Amino acid sequence: MCGTIAFANHSLANGGAERVISLLSSSFVRSGYRTLLICNIHSDWEYPIDDRVERFFLNDGTSGVRRLAAIQRIYRLRQICKKEKVDVLVGFMSMSEYSVYATIGLRTKNIISIRNAPDLLYPKFLQKIYARTLLSFSNGAVFQTEEAKNWFPKVLRNKSTIIFNPIGKQFFEKGRNPIPHLLVAIGRLHPQKNYLMMLSALKMVRDNYDDVHLEICGVGKMEKTLKEYVESHQLSDVIKFCGQVNDVPSALARADIFLLSSLFEGMPNSLMEAMVMGVPCIATDSPCGGSKMLLGNDERGLVVPVKDTKAFAKAIISLLENEERKNQLGIAAKEYASRFSLEQVFHLWENFIMKFLN
Repeated sequence: MCGTIAFANHSLANGGAERVISLLSSSFVRSGYRTLLICNIHSDWEYPIDDRVERFFLNDGTSGVRRLAAIQRIYRLRQICKKEKVDVLVGFMSMSEYSVYATIGLRTKNIISIRNAPDLLYPKFLQKIYARTLLSFSNGAVFQTEEAKNWFPKVLRNKSTIIFNPIGKQFFEKGRNPIPHLLVAIGRLHPQKNYLMMLSALKMVRDNYDDVHLEICGVGKMEKTLKEYVESHQLSDVIKFCGQVNDVPSALARADIFLLSSLFEGMPNSLMEAMVMGVPCIATDSPCGGSKMLLGNDERGLVVPVKDTKAFAKAIISLLENEERKNQLGIAAKEYASRFSLEQVFHLWENFIMKFLN
């Protein structure tokens, strides 16, 4: 055994961070590390992981009082680290804070992984001070963008690194068979994704291209609102809600253009998956800089301002009108995305974690 690595996150369902954890934990256990996965809750549907990854849950019998529940989870996380002799604990998202508290005075080293825009995670002045102070006590940090990294003080930046998300090999192996003028979006039906702007932009596009269609893959609390919008604007024959899609590569293989309209993102997995498959992409320039970092200055895809419906519609029309430009962007995206392979990303994580394995 190379050492004991534990990954901690709220759950293993329905999110980009959860998908990353499933891929990383499986890779570490296959490479000879004893690997633990610690979650607050167990979900009915979860991303698949290697059977050798050991599972632990923090929520059993937890108090309904929020602050007390947090203290109980931190205590249980600490007990797991002690009992299982964890060498390195990697806390994702909100579990980053838990990991710092849980490892105080232990031999266990902790690494935090911030997966979204810090300004949105910690919007208030005192929250910013708290986060910048507490998380600086971690032994190391993994960020997804320079923008997120630079939000924190120098003491944390100096012991941090930037690592892309890994994308599963099925996306690299899947061939494309795009349907002309079919737009595809993938992600939770959540206000963060700003699907209402996407639908409004599509309505503008339809004024010029009546054969354009949109497929939205995902589930979430905005499903009813979005379907009501579609019905009230006579778009029912244009927009299809596909629900939870298990075969994402096949959904992307049909896409002529991939759309992402988010208000904020960390490093958007769905965008990266589309790039791997060579799908031309249009995305909003959302904090904390992931889309712009991935697509460049319109070199590998088009980036438009957040909440700018007209610019979003104009970008779609520009690709529909210029087949050569659309194809060039897809080729450039696919070439750049070779660095998203699980093997390359795993080695970056392994090299960083090895600094803390003594």
